[in-house]
Amino acid sequence: GGAGFGTVAPQTTISASEFFLEDCRLRLRRWETVALLVATSLFLLYFWLAWWHPHKEWFVVLFVLLPGFIQDTHNWRWYRYLKENGQAFAPRVPLRFVVVSGGALAYKVLLLVYLLLFPSCPECLSLNLVMLPYVVGYVIQLILGNIAERSDAYAEGCDVLSALCAEVGRFLVFVVVIAVSIKVSTGQSGFSWDKVFWPLYGFFAVLAL
Repeated sequence: GGAGFGTVAPQTTISASEFFLEDCRLRLRRWETVALLVATSLFLLYFWLAWWHPHKEWFVVLFVLLPGFIQDTHNWRWYRYLKENGQAFAPRVPLRFVVVSGGALAYKVLLLVYLLLFPSCPECLSLNLVMLPYVVGYVIQLILGNIAERSDAYAEGCDVLSALCAEVGRFLVFVVVIAVSIKVSTGQSGFSWDKVFWPLYGFFAVLAL
């Protein structure tokens, strides 16, 4: 490939083949980090809901949600990388990523506010409203993905497999978020927390792949 195809760091110009090798390395490293943070976040959430739910002190709630907020810092850096190298990937990839990541961040912020300030006043801030940014962000990024037109010059690299795994994993986490929200808001006792978190088996299978 010729020079000037993409940049993986400021003022660094590399060939197409070198870029995709570096991109693959960065994506593998990102998957390791995200897998650790998401797995830790979901484990803490399950442990808290199933065993430690009566404890709603601010430091307990913040501790449970902390891995998710750390992931947001990684998401911001990854968005900058996608934005700077957007010409190498499928159309609207940076936009889709920032939409779904922004929705997830808004959801976590509202959830933190809800758990700390409104647990005894559900009419002040409902869990359905808290969940809305996450649902909207997920749906919008799906729509953007379906209407994106692939350029003839678009070269496929590790990003194709990474995007496929990300979509599957994102969907499974989305199912868990919906199931948890429904159980918490309705107080249904017909199914246990083990059943609520069953999609995580698929999520960890995706991470193993």
